[in-house]
Amino acid sequence: MTRIVVALAVLCSIVAAAFFTIDSFGTRGQHTAEAVGPSAPYQMAMDTDATAPGIQSTRNVSGTADFTAALWVNLVGSTPYAAYQWEFEFPDGSLSYQGGLTENSGATGFTTCLLPQVNNPALHAGYTAVRYGGCLAPQSFSTTYVGQTTTFKLKCLTDGTFNVRLLDLSDDAFFGTSLLDQVANNLNTGSSDMTIVCSNTSGPQPTNTPAPTPTPLPIFNSVSRMALDAVGDHSGLQAVRNVWGSGSFAMGVWITDISA
Repeated sequence: MTRIVVALAVLCSIVAAAFFTIDSFGTRGQHTAEAVGPSAPYQMAMDTDATAPGIQSTRNVSGTADFTAALWVNLVGSTPYAAYQWEFEFPDGSLSYQGGLTENSGATGFTTCLLPQVNNPALHAGYTAVRYGGCLAPQSFSTTYVGQTTTFKLKCLTDGTFNVRLLDLSDDAFFGTSLLDQVANNLNTGSSDMTIVCSNTSGPQPTNTPAPTPTPLPIFNSVSRMALDAVGDHSGLQAVRNVWGSGSFAMGVWITDISA
């Protein structure tokens, strides 16, 4: 069976728990990585900010708007790779996976990709997993590309500091994050996590600062005077008013004196 037929079969077998556990690729258990972590000759990493150059391991996020994170291949050993797979998780209720997935096929040359599944199920209790993501090279193609491979969107759900774990083969022997060679052997791939610091997820809160007592404007005894009133819906002339937010408020104009 040719490699492209196998790739199509993989896409039809997403219910399986491994990217290449079909046909001529055999059993994944025979190809587990010999080393993971920072000593491994191949490395993949999470990047908190896909729009900034390089890999950012930590990001401060204020509010609940979507932000774009990324995955990188950041170290390649002596053998080119022909596929990559990835899986990450974060604490329940901390973040939300918002989709927006883009695989950088133009740079990697990998054109057959899978859409990940969310929490299908998570490997660890209390965590949400995004699993079964990855891409496959065309037949007889491999690469030593180093750089950004994948972008996706997250958003904060609550305030706190949250570790997003890029699970490797020591966490999930069937679909942990890994690079693979042309015959679907796992290349010894380490992984690096990222940290998101969420704040202001409930919106800005007004400070409880007492308003100063309004000071009435003096009414001068002179010919035909007028004055602006800062608080149009309050009795008397007010020279000062505290305004919170961007809503409209009333002012007034007074005739304070008319001389004959």
